[in-house]
Amino acid sequence: MKLEGKVAIVTGSSRGIGKAIALAFAKEGAKVMIAARTEKPEDSPLPGTIHQTADEIKALGGTALAIKCNLLEDSDMEEMVQRTLSEFGRIDILVNNAVSLYHAKTVDIPPRRLDLSLKIDIRAPILCCKLVLPDMISRGSGSIINMTGGAARNPNPQSNLDGVVKAALERFTWGLAEEVKEHGIAVNALDPGSVRTEGVVYVMGERAARGKDPSELGPPAVFLAEQTAGTFTGRLALTEEYGKTWG
Repeated sequence: MKLEGKVAIVTGSSRGIGKAIALAFAKEGAKVMIAARTEKPEDSPLPGTIHQTADEIKALGGTALAIKCNLLEDSDMEEMVQRTLSEFGRIDILVNNAVSLYHAKTVDIPPRRLDLSLKIDIRAPILCCKLVLPDMISRGSGSIINMTGGAARNPNPQSNLDGVVKAALERFTWGLAEEVKEHGIAVNALDPGSVRTEGVVYVMGERAARGKDPSELGPPAVFLAEQTAGTFTGRLALTEEYGKTWG
């Protein structure tokens, strides 16, 4: 198996893309920390909880733990990392997947939504990286995957805020890749393209039907999780290119 003996943290993995990636990692032998806010069904209008994802992995014969993690709380992120280290002894892979979906023109964005997007979509990934890096650096290996989106490169008047935070995350990805290259750590951004997740369906309704199934994100995520600074780093990986130019 491609990720045998590896340990991964996947944020936002109670459903959607995060859940699909967590399942794909587990099927390839990784032990996975399932991290998200939704611990019980009543915690969210969307289906899926951290425990359901962990249970699905265990049912497949894999290893997973679930931890409730609110990315607005520094203490939650610190606990997520510390518990992973205490339970599994190492962190090989971090997937910064959790996002705050909000589509509106700039003039219509409430300040609280602006603050939420900045905290969830850029501050939290940076802090999560900061927290896992000491262990990765000490072992001279690791892979960080930051989930991005086309809005970072293709302006949309209905999702300018989303484009801003994703563009910032891509710039952070490239800068961090250079920063930790000497330690053998790969840092890449993955653009999933249009995906039919529970959250997208909730926000966009029938327009989301054109998107791919989240399970299609498994192979490219596994590919990136295998990489090192010497093989593939500081790159923007497009899901549609998987198996064609970089898979």
